[in-house]
Amino acid sequence: MEESKIDVNRLLIRPLYFGLLLNILVPIALLAIVYFLEKKAVMSGTLDPETYNVIFWILCVVAIADGVLTFVIKQKLFFAPMIKTEKTFEDDLIQGFLRNSIVCYAMVMAIAVYGFVLFILGGNFETMVLFVLISMIAYQFIRPRFGFAEKVIDAQKKYVGEGRFLTGKK
Repeated sequence: MEESKIDVNRLLIRPLYFGLLLNILVPIALLAIVYFLEKKAVMSGTLDPETYNVIFWILCVVAIADGVLTFVIKQKLFFAPMIKTEKTFEDDLIQGFLRNSIVCYAMVMAIAVYGFVLFILGGNFETMVLFVLISMIAYQFIRPRFGFAEKVIDAQKKYVGEGRFLTGKK
């Protein structure tokens, strides 16, 4: 493959904006909804305290497992072939990078959704804050950085050089 310099900033900009939307704006919006509902006393617990505690701990474990699983899946997704043809290398790379980023971001955003579900089942604002914090910490580990993008570019160039391309299912 001919040596062309891929603009890493162009590669990262859209995925990072989607990350801000899905992993900062959505959890903050959910947090605002929870705050409003709690202040207006609209929601009341629908579970007895013992059942709530069990569900709380289950969702905490699921949230942490979700963050770890997202990190593992991120490695698998980004270091698999994303390029369809050598001619469309940069466009395929940008599309694949965005697609894979959105998958990872959605998994991390689910952590905040777990907190919202827990609130609906009888939780409080502080519990929602905990899940939003876990979500934002996971986002910091998942979001793509400049060095990571360069490694992905190198891996994709290697795959193209080996003749390994993304094959679509028909």
